[in-house]
Amino acid sequence: MEHTQPVVSLRGVTKRFDDVAAVDRLDLDIRDGEFLALLGPSGCGKTTTLRMIAGFEQPTEGEIFIGNEPVVGIPPHKREVNTVFQQYALFPHLDIIDNVAYGLKQRGVKKGERRKQAAEALAMVHLTGRENAKPSQLSGGQQQRVALARALVMRPKVLLLDEPLGALDQKLRKAMQIELKRLQAEVGITFVFVTHDQEEALAMADRIAVMDKGRIEQLAPPRELYDEPATTFVAGFIGDMSTVNGTVAGDVAELPGGLKVPLGRRLTDVANGTAVHVGLRPECGTFKPATNGDANATVATAMVLGDRLQVIAKVGDGDEVLLRQARTPENDAAAALRPGDGLAIDFHAGAGLLLAPQGSEDRALSATAVVA
Repeated sequence: MEHTQPVVSLRGVTKRFDDVAAVDRLDLDIRDGEFLALLGPSGCGKTTTLRMIAGFEQPTEGEIFIGNEPVVGIPPHKREVNTVFQQYALFPHLDIIDNVAYGLKQRGVKKGERRKQAAEALAMVHLTGRENAKPSQLSGGQQQRVALARALVMRPKVLLLDEPLGALDQKLRKAMQIELKRLQAEVGITFVFVTHDQEEALAMADRIAVMDKGRIEQLAPPRELYDEPATTFVAGFIGDMSTVNGTVAGDVAELPGGLKVPLGRRLTDVANGTAVHVGLRPECGTFKPATNGDANATVATAMVLGDRLQVIAKVGDGDEVLLRQARTPENDAAAALRPGDGLAIDFHAGAGLLLAPQGSEDRALSATAVVA
């Protein structure tokens, strides 16, 4: 579904703290009804961007519009947004239903109506029956749901979420990812979600804005970011990617030792014979124990991940490549691989992403950095 009118727009937004530009001339349109993730490493500007939309920070330069209305200088409580933080900030002395209804009380909504709306919001997050509990009687995941209900009951145009799942353990975090996505689809409110966890963003977002150094490197749906990264930074940040050194020879990159990587997309145009960095995803090929002299790599580590097999293979001059494949009866011999074993890798057509010439500072992560 196409949304022509953005619900939030940022135009030339810059935020400086002393001499540091936390956000640098940012342009962004957030669509009505979408689930947008702001993703990037610590210090990339994602939380500062969220706080400027919320009104907790004001831009040094630029304009912000919510629902086509300029909001720079307008305080948070007068904006049609609500924010959910990693710390839930529930009132410990109030029952759950009064926590949820607190904002409505401040708005002057009568007691009967605000409790009715609060009960409906609690039903949305599957907490009916816990209205009279205190926050201390709930689990972390339940407290997070209360914080969501308290924000949703105010019926904002936009719900801002600042790493709201960061305090949860991994199993509960994954369950809440599913719950958040379901809830957003059900209520139809625009969600803007800040996270440094790429798996979380890939799992939930309709679009992801990948940020670095205060700017958006790429804004696209998850599949496009993974399959068609626009920059080397995005290629290295989204999903696992190994980097190897080779030399361009037509439609392949030749690695030292003779192994050839078929090239697909190229983020830079270079001539044949150029020494380059090539990115490889874990699913870029298949592997098996070497036999009859067909070894073109050596096992550094090998692991059985339940239904998958994973190796880190040494290729070329010692570059490491992370590879994963499904575990099947046909390839189960690979489950017995040990460090130092010879390995036969068969790369798929177009497996390699040509990142940059060697010597460029702009390159993706190594396999060891990815899995550390």
